[in-house]
Amino acid sequence: MYENGKLWTMNPELLEEATMAEIKAGVLNPVTATKIKHQIGDEVTVSLPLERVKSLQADHGGWKDDMSEILSTTGIVMGMDQDEDLVVKYESGKTYFLNPDLFKSSTKSNHSSVQTECEYKIREWVRVSSDKEHVINLQEDSGLTTKLSTILGKTVRVSDVKSTRIINVKFRGDDYSLDTRVVTKPR
Repeated sequence: MYENGKLWTMNPELLEEATMAEIKAGVLNPVTATKIKHQIGDEVTVSLPLERVKSLQADHGGWKDDMSEILSTTGIVMGMDQDEDLVVKYESGKTYFLNPDLFKSSTKSNHSSVQTECEYKIREWVRVSSDKEHVINLQEDSGLTTKLSTILGKTVRVSDVKSTRIINVKFRGDDYSLDTRVVTKPR
């Protein structure tokens, strides 16, 4: 029993042996210590029936009818969120947060134009656009909250970089996830 009073059990058959080299090379998820199947820049394709996709998305942002493009198109992995969902961008320009179990495998992208690093860094200051409609449209496109009226036009500090297009910022003690297209570097 642990100090918090919880008792944990495990199935040893589900564990994989990890080498120190794998841990240092970053091929293991530091939270779960499982091997990461998908890397930024990988091409991924869903090859499951629609009903199975909907059920797998249940606790991963859900399913919306406008997501149907993921069933027939290859997307590019742009990052991973805090819940280990993949941030996948499609040819339409839309980005979705998807359960990694939707993808059986991935291939290395030969798209030289894939941006694999965010232009913003942790602790850097950014200015949020003051154009409410612009912010709402881009935030919705990325599946992020549009309740940002308190930070419109404000200069805020980057607290985390989730992917090439998603950053977290802090303002007056509150955290916000933002599409990088709604911020600029202050002059």
